[in-house]
Amino acid sequence: PDRRERLVDDLDTMTALIETSLGFARGTAAEIGRAPVDLADIVAVEVAEHAAQGARISLSGEEVPDAKVAGDAVALRRVIANLIGNAVKFGRSSVAVAVRRAGGACQVVVEDDGPGIPEAERISVFSPYYRVERSRNRQTGGTGLGLAIARQIAEAHGGTIVAEAASSGGARFVVTLPALA
Repeated sequence: PDRRERLVDDLDTMTALIETSLGFARGTAAEIGRAPVDLADIVAVEVAEHAAQGARISLSGEEVPDAKVAGDAVALRRVIANLIGNAVKFGRSSVAVAVRRAGGACQVVVEDDGPGIPEAERISVFSPYYRVERSRNRQTGGTGLGLAIARQIAEAHGGTIVAEAASSGGARFVVTLPALA
């Protein structure tokens, strides 16, 4: 039974890696649909889901009336889900998420109070299969594709995503997308 359980866990891990790899590969050739998307709504749903699972997470800007972009809602939700999921996983005690409109752009900012990302690695984290936490620990492990896919989606929408240091010393990710007029 022990070996069977480990084998099943390994198969689940391999399946997740394959699915994520296929998503990354498909993303390089996929057309992004263009429809009005309310970023504040997408972010509010993701924050609520994590809060319901017990995460200490706060949201500001959920009432921003003009946080709308042209894009694919499913793809953009994947970006937000990835950033919030990482923040919840690596944060020590809390995650802060904000939505805002800045001129002709909409931004989503996700901050945690975890160990952060060393400055020298803040660009590399967006490379496929790159992981700051290099152990194969199942608690912190991942495929190393989440941020690469998030960047790819943001860029396909004419936007950017950057990693910075949070004021708490943790990681801060900022997604910037062109706003609808």
